[in-house]
Amino acid sequence: MNTQLFSLMQRQGHLIENEEPIQRLAQSLYQCGFSSTRLSASQLAAVSLRIRRAESFEQAAEKVSDFLCNQLKKLVREQEKTQKKHSWYHDAQGQKTLISLGTLLLDWIRDRGFLPPSLKDKDMDLLVLQKFWDDFMVFYVYEHSTGSEMPLDKERE
Repeated sequence: MNTQLFSLMQRQGHLIENEEPIQRLAQSLYQCGFSSTRLSASQLAAVSLRIRRAESFEQAAEKVSDFLCNQLKKLVREQEKTQKKHSWYHDAQGQKTLISLGTLLLDWIRDRGFLPPSLKDKDMDLLVLQKFWDDFMVFYVYEHSTGSEMPLDKERE
C-alpha cells in the first residue's frame, strides 16, 4: 500500500477515535463566551478561512495570530473612545484571570489546547485544529441560527 495513503488512513482513524474529546474541547472553549451576541459570523469566518487555507499548523497559528492581534488593537482603540468592549475584546467567561476572547483563542492555539492528550505526539496539529474549529463553529452556528444556545450535554461540563 502506498505510504502516503496509509498515513492518511491512520490520521483519519485517529480523528475518528478522538471525535468526542475534540468536541468536548470545542464545547469548553465555546462556553467561555464565544456567542453570536458577542462575535459576528464574519469575525469567526475570518478565523475559519485562515485555519482552512493554512498548509501547516505553524502557518495557521501565525495567520490567526496576525488577524486577531490586528483586530484587538483596533478594538482597544475603539473601547478607549466608547468605553464599550466589542467583538474579540469582550471578556472571556469562566477564566481565572481577566482575558479577552481574542487572547483566549490565541492561547488555545499557541498552547494546543484543542489537542486531546492522545493526539499530542501524532504530528496532526493542523488537521486536529481544523476539526476542532469545525466543531466549535457548530455551536456558534446553532446559536446564531436559532437565537438560543445549543443544548449542551451536562456530562461534558
